[in-house]
Amino acid sequence: MKYVKDPTAINLWLGDITAVLGTLLAGGALCLVLITNNPLYDGIASVFIGIILLFLGLFLIQDTKELLIGEAVSPAMYSEIIRIIRSCPEVKEIVKLKTMHLTPNEILITADVNFQEGLKTKEIEKAIDKIESKIKAQIPAATQISIEVEGKKYNKFSQKVLEHKIEK
Repeated sequence: MKYVKDPTAINLWLGDITAVLGTLLAGGALCLVLITNNPLYDGIASVFIGIILLFLGLFLIQDTKELLIGEAVSPAMYSEIIRIIRSCPEVKEIVKLKTMHLTPNEILITADVNFQEGLKTKEIEKAIDKIESKIKAQIPAATQISIEVEGKKYNKFSQKVLEHKIEK
């Protein structure tokens, strides 16, 4: 469920599961009330149903909050984006890569890239266009892509952070 980005789908599935659990608890409690003539079981089942609904609500709040503040893409998709960028022979290294879900079906990708030395401006522009079209072909949800040319001030720390994210 962690990488399902549609809150409606999550709400429907978990809502249905919660409804079935609540119905089973209520039905079991009513059977116990009929058998024992003790209404305490009905109250206990009601409390458990309330607790289940509380946890469902807390989960939905957390999941929706992550989308509202801009959750990053899944590690698998992050690795795929890196693979696509690195597949371009003009790319020397990726300095920084950031991703964010704008909506469940839209992703923002920004990358700072060092290109091979000696490339002309037109060659770099063509390489950027090629990277963007490859990303859009492989990841249709990538609606906003920004590839920035990074200067010579390459940061080894950024590369280590980038590689650490891929390993996760």
